[in-house]
Amino acid sequence: MLVEKFDAFADEIPSELIGVYDVVHVAIFVLVVRNNDPGKMVRNLFRMLKPGGWIMWNELDFLHRRIVKSDPSLPTPHLFALLQFMKIWEDSLGPKGWIESLPDIFSRYGMEESRLERVRMPEAYAKYDNDKSLSTFEDFSHAVLDTREKGEGALLRELVDRAHEECYQIDCCTQVDMIVATAKKPG
Repeated sequence: MLVEKFDAFADEIPSELIGVYDVVHVAIFVLVVRNNDPGKMVRNLFRMLKPGGWIMWNELDFLHRRIVKSDPSLPTPHLFALLQFMKIWEDSLGPKGWIESLPDIFSRYGMEESRLERVRMPEAYAKYDNDKSLSTFEDFSHAVLDTREKGEGALLRELVDRAHEECYQIDCCTQVDMIVATAKKPG
């Protein structure tokens, strides 16, 4: 297996990466796609594939995040507040409708057999996925929000701590589906 690092949005990609891969898999680019347009990246990924090669792109479906509880009658004010905070921040980055349009975008770049599938997180992984999400939010608070000097990092960490405690007190968690888009390069 070969792992390469390069700017996926560059006008040109290294020539040694062109037409050499049977499969190109990318995941979780939702926060780095510029101007709500992954076109340049799709073009580069397409160029990396051998004829007949496949692209597989996974994204978390943040637009349809939900709270799951063992007892639906129990309130989850802290988890709800955390998700509202993150939704406001995510919305400030612009629309994410391009994710569900990936098959159409692939087709515009000449790919075939484009399709999209929504994969629901298995219940057995719900707690793990929730802990991972809460840890990611906390990391985000330090790496991004603390640099903005608006107190948002400390606020997010407080929301994460309260939500984490609430999740274990009343047996609840967040769930986010995975969107998987695939397409084949002709040939």
